[in-house]
Amino acid sequence: MTMNFVERRASNVKGFSLVETMVAIFVLSLGILAFIEVARGGLRSTFYARDRIAAFWLAQEAIEFIKNRRDENGIANCLDAGGQPDCEEGVETHWLKGIYIDAVTGNPEIPCGPNPAQACGVDAWNFTINTCGPQNNNCLLRKDISSGVFNHQSGNNTKFTRKVNVKEIDWSPVAPGMNAVKVTVVVTWGVTLGSGVLTVEETVLNWHPLSKKKL
Repeated sequence: MTMNFVERRASNVKGFSLVETMVAIFVLSLGILAFIEVARGGLRSTFYARDRIAAFWLAQEAIEFIKNRRDENGIANCLDAGGQPDCEEGVETHWLKGIYIDAVTGNPEIPCGPNPAQACGVDAWNFTINTCGPQNNNCLLRKDISSGVFNHQSGNNTKFTRKVNVKEIDWSPVAPGMNAVKVTVVVTWGVTLGSGVLTVEETVLNWHPLSKKKL
């Protein structure tokens, strides 16, 4: 009697059907996939933010290098032929020599012109400015293994490309002429499903009174 009662109760207990089990697995899988996608999205955002910060400093480095070259040209105007300080008898040097004015030929738009096709590569580590081309892998940046410095001559290729354009502008209506340039730096890098782009612009002035030689 007792045994029959237990058997009847046991027979009334129902388990999950195959369909119910499959539905439960499907719902659980969706939850896991959603969590993984959120985690992946967070990682992508983190990596993108990291690369964007690096791109900003690379762009700023190029602008500071342009300013440094301008300052060197200004200082050269205060040195006489013998290399002694003399702002009155200084050797006249164009304030954009080696930037917008070629240091050898004196022609404008070499190596850094105003158009994207005239972009140049700035190498602050090796202190050079060259037109983007085969000589610098179209301005692709390298990273020196020992120093960790970005440059165009040594080290492994990186994901970053940095191109610089220089365009003359009339900054002061009081003193018209090429007394300022707009420096545009575009840094690009490869990311998943696309690419990252950062553009930084800054106006660089001709601050030295003896550096006003026109083109």
